[in-house]
Amino acid sequence: MDFSITRLFNLIKKDFIISRKFLLLLIVSLVAVCALLVFFTSDGVPMNSNQVPPDAGEIVFGVLLIIGGSVITATIFREFRNPPERLKFLSLPASNFEKVFSKWLYTLPFYFLVVCVIFIVGYPLFSSLIGSWIDVEYVHLQELRPKYFGYLGLSYFLIHSGIFMFSLFYNRFPLPKIIVTGFFLAIAGFAVIALLTRIIFYDHFQGFFRGTELMFSKQLSNDFQIWMEMFLVKLPYRFAMIGVPFIWLISYFKMKEKEL
Repeated sequence: MDFSITRLFNLIKKDFIISRKFLLLLIVSLVAVCALLVFFTSDGVPMNSNQVPPDAGEIVFGVLLIIGGSVITATIFREFRNPPERLKFLSLPASNFEKVFSKWLYTLPFYFLVVCVIFIVGYPLFSSLIGSWIDVEYVHLQELRPKYFGYLGLSYFLIHSGIFMFSLFYNRFPLPKIIVTGFFLAIAGFAVIALLTRIIFYDHFQGFFRGTELMFSKQLSNDFQIWMEMFLVKLPYRFAMIGVPFIWLISYFKMKEKEL
């Protein structure tokens, strides 16, 4: 795995020079989406009140980060859309790791920082302008709940790894293909969980998935409920530490495969 800071810097510099107009358009689009989201969240004001729901800030940040980031990540390898561009990209004077790492930097830490700056500047600005225009009051930036922003950041970290990997699998039309793939993977995941539940708790079912009286007559112990809650809370963090690096490794080898 060959790596050079100089080559990585030159690769990023080249991408910036070539894509500077696209980057400017992207930032302007994100600012416009931020303004629209701040405006749309004002629609949740309850009757006889001018208070915007307290989760308006989380909604704006979540859409910008997760939905916007997913679209950008899915289409980040634009060079693979046609053979000449793909060949040109693969022949660049940089290692496979540097090429993958540069795209990873654009879509994860760099994009996260850009969204944070846009949100920190745009949310109070647009909420103040829109709030005075339609007479509603938003939650101040300082009063937003940091814990939920942490959850959104973790969610993007997990989702990004899978989308980034599949963006290397699909050369043409990656976004719709990734959406369809994610849909079928979700169905398969739910099916596996349902089947395992049916096998493990076989004496609680009648037929295939019809619960018996035994299922509804017993209650889970407090210790088991506490253990299950802790397991579900820790599961995303454990996957972030173990599963995500493994997905990154698959992405790297997929990039190496394209060069062969």
